[in-house]
Amino acid sequence: MANCVSPITMEIFWSDGGTTWTDISGSMNSVTPAEQTRMTGQVYAFGDELPCVGYGSREPLDIDFEIIYTETATDAYQTLYPYFTAGSELFIRWIPAGSGSGSSFTAQGKLTRWVFPGGDADNADPAIVGFSMHVDEVDVV
Repeated sequence: MANCVSPITMEIFWSDGGTTWTDISGSMNSVTPAEQTRMTGQVYAFGDELPCVGYGSREPLDIDFEIIYTETATDAYQTLYPYFTAGSELFIRWIPAGSGSGSSFTAQGKLTRWVFPGGDADNADPAIVGFSMHVDEVDVV
């Protein structure tokens, strides 16, 4: 496919107000693809072969992010952790094709999960930590 997008050029930004954005791409490792669903329901009536199907509102979704753990004050782990502890709302924006090209995806909400650093003496992989956001929607621009 000629028009496929590689995430190697992805950029990730955060903001506390949605207007001024700070690039945290250099300390981020992954964005787990989020899936949003719409509520559905069904009911069957006697004598009918097919159900009556109803459709409702879109359901909230969880977005998982992984961070390369560092102790640098401006990296994602040190910058975003206070928002988790305070329960403050923030914005995360990711641009799969990089700035200036393609769509951007923005989520607004609170950090609902925080992963602290761990380790394994059997390998030399850098420590990966992370967080999740539980949001009502992802804005696509």
